[in-house]
Amino acid sequence: APVFPRLTRDYFARAGKAVELAPVSGAVEISPHLGIADIIVDLTSTGSTLRVNGLREVATVLESSARLIVARRVRDEPRDRVVERARIAPRQFAAVDAQPEPVDWLLLNAEAIVELDTTAVDALRQLVGDLAKRHTLFAMARVKQDLRGQLVRGELMDIIDEGRIYPTLPVAVEAFEAWRDRR
Repeated sequence: APVFPRLTRDYFARAGKAVELAPVSGAVEISPHLGIADIIVDLTSTGSTLRVNGLREVATVLESSARLIVARRVRDEPRDRVVERARIAPRQFAAVDAQPEPVDWLLLNAEAIVELDTTAVDALRQLVGDLAKRHTLFAMARVKQDLRGQLVRGELMDIIDEGRIYPTLPVAVEAFEAWRDRR
C-alpha cells in the first residue's frame, strides 16, 4: 500500500520484484491491520508511528530533506532572526548555494503556515525571485484555502505558478517525478 505509487513501482522494478499496488491515502500504516497490504511505503521521519502500529522499517526507498532556503541578502543574518522572519523550524535551515549540485525544484511544506504577514510575504517573494534566477522551480504542498487566500491577497500568485501548488506531499512528489521523467 504505497502513498507514492510511482516511487514504489520503480523501487520494486529495480529490485526485480513483481508487486501489486493498492493505492491508499491518509493513515497508510493501518493498511496491514485492515488486510489491505502486507507491505507499505510511507514517508517517515523517526518511525515512531510505524512502531506504534507494530511495523518496522526494512528498507529506504528514497532519502529526502526539508530545508529553509534564504536569499543572499539575509544569509549572514543570525539564524534565529531568519527563522523568525519565515516562521519555519530552525532544523530545516539550509541554503541552495550549499548544495553540491544545482537544485531543480524547491518544495515548501506549507502545513504549519497559518498566517502570512508582510514580512513573510516579502520573504516568499524574494525567495521565489531568487530561485527563478537560478532556474529553480518553486512549489508548495499542503496549502490550505486560508493560506491560498493570503497568497492571492499578498499578490504572490502572480509569481507562484498555480500548477505548482499541491494539496498533499504525495501529490507534489508525484508531480516532481513526472517533471523529472520528462526532462
